[in-house]
Amino acid sequence: MLESNHRLGRVLKDGLSSVDGIHAVRGIGLWIGLDLEDAPAVTKELQTLGVLVNAAGSQTIRIAPPFIVTESQILEFISLLGQAIRKVAS
Repeated sequence: MLESNHRLGRVLKDGLSSVDGIHAVRGIGLWIGLDLEDAPAVTKELQTLGVLVNAAGSQTIRIAPPFIVTESQILEFISLLGQAIRKVAS
């Protein structure tokens, strides 16, 4: 399970790094922090899309998916996050 979490963490970090509007991605395994503009607004928009994340200040979002998360769920999250960032920016 640990090896799988490490691999999925890499998928998550790589995917997040490619999303426009994210300034920095950091973390270990599946526990990720990302920096962007207006984290509270993006967090609220994600909630309307059915995604729960935690804003940690005005520019940071914490992500801590369960260890049973699948790669397809991670890819869906990355897509929804990009959608939320674009909506908040418009």
